[in-house]
Amino acid sequence: MKFKCDIIIECGEKRIVAKSVLNVMAAGIKCGTEINLICDGEDEEEAMKSMSEAIESGLGEM
Repeated sequence: MKFKCDIIIECGEKRIVAKSVLNVMAAGIKCGTEINLICDGEDEEEAMKSMSEAIESGLGEM
């Protein structure tokens, strides 16, 4: 997924740049943890929809 916007996951005090799968995996966010997803930029609505769907589906159970 390539988007022309910033994608940030907030988890507690952590802010993870979610444009890299490695960043998301390294964050160690456990299933069921509450997060905030922030998309800001040119295609933010499309990015929010796509990222929300991916997260809700378990991100392929990484």
